[in-house]
Amino acid sequence: MLSLLSVFSLPLTATAQTCQLHVAGVVTDEAGQVLPAATVRLEGTSISTMADNNGHYYLAGLCSGAYHLVVTYLGFEPATHSLTLAASTELPVVLRPLEGTLGEVTATGQRAYDTPLMQQSSVELHELALTRGQTLAEALQRVPGLRTIQTGPSIVKPVIHGMHSNRVLIYNAGVRQEGQQWGSEHAPEVDPFVASRLTVVKGAASVMYGSDAVGGVILVEPDALDYRPGLRGRIESVLMSNNGLGALSATAEGARPQGLLGYRVQLSTRQAANARVPGYHLKNTGFQEYNGSATLGFAKNAFAAELYASTFNSQLGIFEGAHIGNTTDLLAAIARSEPLVKGDFSYAIGRPYQLIGHHLVRAAAHYELPRLGKLHLRYSYQRNNREEYDLVRQAYEHEYQLRFNLTTQALDAYLDHRPLGGLRGKVGVSAQHQQNYYDGRYLIPFFTNRSLGAFATERWSRGHLELEAGARYDARHMQARLREVPTDQRSPEIRPQFSYGQLTGTVGAAYQLSAGWRLSAGAARGWRPPSINELFSQGVHHGSARFEQGDRNLREESTLNLYGGVTKKSERLSGELNVYHNRLNNYIYLRPGTEAVLTVRGAFLAYHYVQVDAALYGTDATASYRVADWLTATASYSAVRAYNRETGRHLELIPADRTAAAVRLTLPTWRGLADNTLSLRVEHTARQWRVRDDQDFAPPPAAYTLCHLDASTEAHLLGRPVALSLSVYNLFNTTYRDYLNAFRYFAPEVGRNVALRLTVPFGQSPAASSTP
Repeated sequence: MLSLLSVFSLPLTATAQTCQLHVAGVVTDEAGQVLPAATVRLEGTSISTMADNNGHYYLAGLCSGAYHLVVTYLGFEPATHSLTLAASTELPVVLRPLEGTLGEVTATGQRAYDTPLMQQSSVELHELALTRGQTLAEALQRVPGLRTIQTGPSIVKPVIHGMHSNRVLIYNAGVRQEGQQWGSEHAPEVDPFVASRLTVVKGAASVMYGSDAVGGVILVEPDALDYRPGLRGRIESVLMSNNGLGALSATAEGARPQGLLGYRVQLSTRQAANARVPGYHLKNTGFQEYNGSATLGFAKNAFAAELYASTFNSQLGIFEGAHIGNTTDLLAAIARSEPLVKGDFSYAIGRPYQLIGHHLVRAAAHYELPRLGKLHLRYSYQRNNREEYDLVRQAYEHEYQLRFNLTTQALDAYLDHRPLGGLRGKVGVSAQHQQNYYDGRYLIPFFTNRSLGAFATERWSRGHLELEAGARYDARHMQARLREVPTDQRSPEIRPQFSYGQLTGTVGAAYQLSAGWRLSAGAARGWRPPSINELFSQGVHHGSARFEQGDRNLREESTLNLYGGVTKKSERLSGELNVYHNRLNNYIYLRPGTEAVLTVRGAFLAYHYVQVDAALYGTDATASYRVADWLTATASYSAVRAYNRETGRHLELIPADRTAAAVRLTLPTWRGLADNTLSLRVEHTARQWRVRDDQDFAPPPAAYTLCHLDASTEAHLLGRPVALSLSVYNLFNTTYRDYLNAFRYFAPEVGRNVALRLTVPFGQSPAASSTP
């Protein structure tokens, strides 16, 4: 650590100016077709990336010297190029098919569903390395237009352009994640350690991904299996100071000598004690987590198949100070600057808490049809189990008060057809069946959910112009069961049924200008039927400490999403400016009331599901400029406005404006330490003053400014590149409350947090083949 700090104290010399070189190019096959998501890495270093949808790759921050560039893509021979960098270089790469194999195994959401021409951002592997140990939503916070909604310090969900939960789909390793995601305190059951890339598609994407994708889609993308023989992998460890978090992940992968069978195994764990805000700890906010995944793939001739399984298991403590016995004490707690209930540093988790288990199995295959294209088939099974343990008297230690069990089966089939007159596209169908059971006190009923969908998308490109269009029809049938009755008594009041169906469409265009400028625009229509909680919730949602009331008369909501943007990529300047406008009919949201409800379990804030016609619009902007070879400056801004079109009032629970600025220094190699970087980031979040004080239990909190620090380096240990990073969040230990935290009424956000991360690769891999 002293060596790392010594690097950052060195004066900036002329040697640093050679460490801002880059290598860029396009990855294609021998026929000139681009290969999106090809893996590009510099052998012997931790620097890597994945080609985008147009096959472009970009490796930046390189020092002058000799490198071996390795490009891999499943079904193709790996390519190795030796190059000596003295200046930034353009290097196109052409891959040749492996003998006897064709195509790639469907391993991720992006490879299964080529992302549309919409506003989107990606967090690549080298950026993800600085977020290890954090949740999925926290890892995405630097993406413009993406925020988080929280329930205390450990339960975090992503928010895209003001929308979250059922309006934001998550595709985990190519499978639509299906859990009890309707609650704001039901965080995604996804292990970020499995991802080598996170992609955020912003805006209505129902055509490509199905109903509910009104706000956007998050793709959690593991690396494609590496079919080179040999065993290799990495061990990642994280320590954090604020809550004593310790995280460990181990990944091992390889292939059989003949190269037809590949495998990967990954295990991870996280454990944390009570979170600390400036001055004290929050009682009962620790958590523990145990996860794992395994992948087995086979590829030969025109056929490839893959079997993937994962398990996610966590225990989450709920801040005890949010559960209060009577309404007088509840209102006093909201008015108080500090909670009466405080804790100390402890890993013990008591009531209230949640136990969550999510288990997923996916079987996927594709076959290359001679004159038609590639036919994809995928089946997935998910089981989500959630147990909630309330803060109640005379409860047995392992006696839950509420349990949900959701099983989901899905079948997808689509044809990725061969180019026809410049058109490339997909046509397919999907089906899904869900069953949800509960045990204990009532919050939502039993239900069965069946969905069918059919879609077609086409993309045409010529020169610098790309056009896209698509259409989809989805139908959903849901039946609820409100209480146990004999099977011959099927009263509509006891077993209400709901049927929904809508046609959605999308059109988009992108034009590549000279000097790295790109223009894009489009329109997309999305829809979402009401979910079971919006229709039938009635009771205490203990994790978020509130009483929720549904409305069974709610109708399906639909949106028309208009968007446009401009991006710039060059050696010195890169950035994007995006604008969007969503016109939502029958928009459903959970509106906070102004009174508390007293129940046998205590006093809770009251919320009601309501439906309005709304308009959401805003902008995301980011720019990065390389001031000097050793210095890069970045700035970003995001804002969203959300209004009830009938009353003109701003909607509740919409993110406030955020502005951020950062500087990044690239420091010279010193005593064997390479890739030395130091960055300082400042974020300012405004007060959400557009929401009136009478729209909530308490006025929106004050604006706040936070500073964060990141430092990273790479050393060689026994011939292996070992990555080490140090991050300091909330550098000045600022006391603040965030408007989107459900527990902002009771306690401030966490204080300073120092994170130390170490990544150690292991194993051997043979030299890759070289292309001519």
